[in-house]
Amino acid sequence: MKHRSFLSIFFVFVLIGIASQGYAQNATDTIQTDHVQIVTSKNGYPVVVQSDTLLRIYTSSGDISVRQRARILSESLEEARDEFVPGEDTIKSAWVDGKHGEIRFRDEILLSLSQAEADAHDKSLDELTLQTKEAVESNFKKNISSKETFIQYALSIGILFLFIFILNYLLKLVFRRVDKFIDKRKDKYIKGIKIKEFEFLDAKDELDLVFKVTYILRILLLLLLAYVTFPVIFSLFPATEPIAYKLFGYVYNPLISMGRSFLAYIPKLFTIIVIVFVFRTILKYMRIFARRVELGRIKIHGFYPDWANTTFSLVRILIIALGIVMVFPYLPGAQSEVFKGVSVFIGIIFSIGSTSVVGNLVAGLVLTYMRPFKIGDRIKIGDVEGEIVEKTFFVIRIKTPKNEYITLPNANVLNAHIVNYNRSLDDGGVILFTEVTIGYDVPWRKVHDLLSEAAAQTEYIEEKPEPFVLQKRLDDFSVAYQINGYSKRPLYKDLVVSLLHQKIQDIFAEAGVEILSPTYMATRDGNDSTIPKDDTPDKPKSTPDQPEKPAKPDKPNKE
Repeated sequence: MKHRSFLSIFFVFVLIGIASQGYAQNATDTIQTDHVQIVTSKNGYPVVVQSDTLLRIYTSSGDISVRQRARILSESLEEARDEFVPGEDTIKSAWVDGKHGEIRFRDEILLSLSQAEADAHDKSLDELTLQTKEAVESNFKKNISSKETFIQYALSIGILFLFIFILNYLLKLVFRRVDKFIDKRKDKYIKGIKIKEFEFLDAKDELDLVFKVTYILRILLLLLLAYVTFPVIFSLFPATEPIAYKLFGYVYNPLISMGRSFLAYIPKLFTIIVIVFVFRTILKYMRIFARRVELGRIKIHGFYPDWANTTFSLVRILIIALGIVMVFPYLPGAQSEVFKGVSVFIGIIFSIGSTSVVGNLVAGLVLTYMRPFKIGDRIKIGDVEGEIVEKTFFVIRIKTPKNEYITLPNANVLNAHIVNYNRSLDDGGVILFTEVTIGYDVPWRKVHDLLSEAAAQTEYIEEKPEPFVLQKRLDDFSVAYQINGYSKRPLYKDLVVSLLHQKIQDIFAEAGVEILSPTYMATRDGNDSTIPKDDTPDKPKSTPDQPEKPAKPDKPNKE
């Protein structure tokens, strides 16, 4: 299999050489591509030697027309080319009285150019004579016999085949050592590819992948070295020299073009570097300033510290957008149609798919500056109640008393009613309340005293301000009383209300007062009631687990 790949690579390079040679033989205009910029004219006729246009004739000579003169010159140059011996003969140029330019071979005049001919080419006579001499000389040096061509091709291909064979053998030896090195240390370095709990590749699959990568690298390196060697070997012989120049040109010309483009782009690159440096410096010091405002080291009248991070993020986005706008004209290809088309396409996609995203973003900004809550507050949004644990530009996350995490989009939060239990801490705390219904036979003053006593004995209900009782309703068979107490533990309000219920049950039982909540009907045969038999009931042997009680009271929000 490896020998087949080696032979395939070799034949690919041979085919490239043959195709390049064919392309070189089919070239039609030496002067146009290498030396002279041809000025076309309806009256001009080409001088052609071996399918190669050396120049165009625009003037006649005596009775000889322009067309006949071009044909005669082509024939005479063909004959001279057959007699030309590379390495021995030379082509010379001369100027006669400054009015005529001559191309000579073995002291014979091959071609004579006049000032009128130079004017037709829009060149000076000296320049046209020199360029025509170089074109003729280049054409004549290609004159190699078919036997010599075959021999030189055979030698070039043979040398190339031998070199690729040796190169492939050496690369095999090198990469075989590399594979052995990897195999010896596989237990230490190759342990599979994992991202958290997801395993992309196990150790065996990763090892196989590494071996495949090394094999591909060996093939690519072989191709690269072979491509570099190919023109070097072919440039050793005149018959294959055009192929070498062609292959060199495939790499050399793009590199030269890239180098020139890079040199021309350097001023714009420095402009981009300066713009980026200035904007990065501005953002750096703005971040420091925002941090100090957030920590309270810098105070701005009417500006709350919790606005600092959000405001900095907004300003940073605006500054980055301004920087992109300033840098954009200096980017390579920024004015090309392709670049503009891609920009329009991205803009359309963003516009179509970002409606809800933009809505949540705007809602998040509005909520930030409205300041209805902050991280750690106990809030109620619609039917959702709990502690704010995360607040972003797009969503908020709430932890409920049942240890559930609920994510709400900012747009939904903005359109809902928000109850914040932490806002009242500066006013004595949040008011926690519960209702009981007591019969009309119990004096309301006694009920007030019992409820106030239960609230006073409940943990986490403040003594000041004092708890108070409201008579909410006068029902058909009972009166609805509401006990209200201040607490600075809004995060644990469910626990506090539960403790309050326990105290109410104990105190009312001790006082012999029936609690008619909920309203019920009972058939009695005397003095039986719903009061527990024991005034102070013992603690049950097994009680349900209570929520963990907080160690310290909540601290009031300081704006």
